[in-house]
Amino acid sequence: MMPERQTAVPNSHALLQDRAAGLGRVALTAVVAAVYQLLIAVGLASLAARIAGGLRREARDARCLGQYTLGRKLGEGGNGVIFRATHATLERPSAIKLLRTECVSLDAQARFHREAQLTAKLSHPHTVRVLDYGETPDGLLYYAMELLDGATLREIVESAGPQTPARVVHILQHTALALGEAHSLGLVHRDVKPSNIMLARQGGEFDVTKVLDFGLVKATAVDAENLTQANAVVGTPRYLSPEAIRAPKEVCPRSDLYSLGAVGYYLVTGRHAFDAETVVEVCAQHLTSTPRPPTQVTGEPIPPELESIIMTCLEKNPNDRPASGRAMAEALERVKVPRWSRDDAEAWWGQFGQRIDLGSRNEPATEQAPRAHAEDDRKVVRPTRNAVSVVQGW
Repeated sequence: MMPERQTAVPNSHALLQDRAAGLGRVALTAVVAAVYQLLIAVGLASLAARIAGGLRREARDARCLGQYTLGRKLGEGGNGVIFRATHATLERPSAIKLLRTECVSLDAQARFHREAQLTAKLSHPHTVRVLDYGETPDGLLYYAMELLDGATLREIVESAGPQTPARVVHILQHTALALGEAHSLGLVHRDVKPSNIMLARQGGEFDVTKVLDFGLVKATAVDAENLTQANAVVGTPRYLSPEAIRAPKEVCPRSDLYSLGAVGYYLVTGRHAFDAETVVEVCAQHLTSTPRPPTQVTGEPIPPELESIIMTCLEKNPNDRPASGRAMAEALERVKVPRWSRDDAEAWWGQFGQRIDLGSRNEPATEQAPRAHAEDDRKVVRPTRNAVSVVQGW
């Protein structure tokens, strides 16, 4: 008789234990996966927050320079960009000039530093004041100036035409005194022009004359660190003195007075003393031509003393011009015109101010250059044997 085959009967309790263990492992895996996903989500959120925070800090830092918070852009010059700014502690409105990002060479940085240093030496009330100088951790150079609210002489003439003799005397006298202080310190501005002279509204007064932009200033005693290009003429063609074109090393304080005479001519006539289609022709006129007297240009009466001062400033020989800025200011004091008063200035601004895009700004507007080089009014002019070649300046 065959033995019966015995079938093993599973232990139900052990089976339940195995199933429970399997489910536990599945649940644990799910929990681990969930926790892992949660950690990833938290990590990503934290990373995103750090990135966003970093971007916000970068954006904030990009608008901060030392103690200054930058506002809107006011304008651009040859080597810098001007922003409205506010001092964080004093809450004082200022104008910040930044070295342009493309001007990163050691020479450009040295020029910018020198511009700030030399301008800071000047304390005349009719010269723009430098308040501070600094460098950001990443090497960006800047300096802070007083913020001016007004218009340049170029904007004023373009909006209202020739100015009254009384106002012209007022402007030229104050500018001559400001230049006189610079000259007494051995500095020559070298870029005196209508867009570098501003009439500001300051301290409750109107028509406060301010000389701007000493970016091309030259130290007459020693050309510090040899930063001025010895064989190049720098400046604005319509306002260059003959010696600035002919022999750049001979530029002197009376060269600024020549340019100031050209500014005076522009103020009383609404026209440039010398004008032509090209820079070369303008420079040739500075060297060889005598401008028409302002009275012949306007047909309007101009005090003979004022016309004489302007024409004397435009003499080809520096020795025939006023001896100094102070001497010119004293000569202007003797011109027989009514004194330009605060009421006169306030009335002018009331009548013509709306024609000008007013606002707080320090950066000079760009002069309209002769058509052949209309893209830039500030040039470096290098004399050649038979002509004058012009290249864009810094």
